[in-house]
Amino acid sequence: MLGLALVLTFASWLTVHLGITVALLGRTPRWRAALCLLPPLSPVAVYWALRQGMHRLAWLWGGSSVAHLVLVYVAYR
Repeated sequence: MLGLALVLTFASWLTVHLGITVALLGRTPRWRAALCLLPPLSPVAVYWALRQGMHRLAWLWGGSSVAHLVLVYVAYR
């Protein structure tokens, strides 16, 4: 059950992250979307989403990442 929850939270995080990336691709400057796909720079996507007015996506990104981190903590505890 915990494994399924881990997969679902990661899938929701990835879906929201790709949604932010696609939305940033439609706005200028477009290079931000490419940088969001680099793993070390993925948290910057939330900052740029907030700056561009995508508040719902930013909150969903944060919520799904926190939920995933809590489940990883519980799994390894």
